[in-house]
Amino acid sequence: MTRLFRARHIFSFIYSALITLGGLAGVGPLYRLEPISRIEFVYLPPGHFLMGSPQEELERNADETQHEVHLTKGFWIGRMEVTRAQWEHVMGPIEGHPNKPNPFRFDNPSIPMVSISFFDIEDYLARLNALSKGQRFRLPTEAEWEYACRAGTVTTFNTGLKLEESQSNFDARVQYGAQTIGVALQRPSPVGSYPPNAWGLYDFHGNVWEWTSDWYGLYPSGISVNPKGPRRGTLKVIRGGSWAFNASSARSACRYHHNPEDWGSSLGFRVIWEPITNK
Repeated sequence: MTRLFRARHIFSFIYSALITLGGLAGVGPLYRLEPISRIEFVYLPPGHFLMGSPQEELERNADETQHEVHLTKGFWIGRMEVTRAQWEHVMGPIEGHPNKPNPFRFDNPSIPMVSISFFDIEDYLARLNALSKGQRFRLPTEAEWEYACRAGTVTTFNTGLKLEESQSNFDARVQYGAQTIGVALQRPSPVGSYPPNAWGLYDFHGNVWEWTSDWYGLYPSGISVNPKGPRRGTLKVIRGGSWAFNASSARSACRYHHNPEDWGSSLGFRVIWEPITNK
């Protein structure tokens, strides 16, 4: 990490911390409950961060090349993963699909919406955007996702170098690093069941994988400004790990991918909201 980047990173972290504490006037409220989607959003300021993992990170993958990313615009991101209740509010009651049964038909409406493909989410966003005027909802880019997940941290997780079962819903039976071996719930948890990161965001590690808007591809070399991934591809990036995977998959830098038509009981999402103004 260069001295210049360290200085930028420290400034970005302090700036974001002040916003979190309500210390900067004129930024607007940190949290907003958007009435059409019924989703609570958190505003994140512009910033710089190191995306990817250092070579010494345990169980890192070759596609996690660490590089500097600049996000020049602030954005509003879902404080939690989209729930079943929020999905049904837009799409109507879940009736099931003969070729895609949902094994998690919980009564709790706060469970993340799972067993949905990238294309299913596109349908949800199209319907939500049709209900909205002067604003747009979309999936986060991979860079926006990792920036929000890290919340100013540079460690393996936003909790530090290890993740414990008291901090996230993942398969703790498989040890990662200094993690204490524990149990596995073997199901998604209601959103917000575990402590938030430093920016007040929940469930970036574990619970359910989250679809992003990016096609999968290798990271570019050098500094990236507002990256959106390759223009074309065959696989979409998912992030964050899930209840069905161990802590290694929940690392802030870990990348995984699926065909956009794929679905599963540990695949969910969160959204970004673009209002008329961020004030």
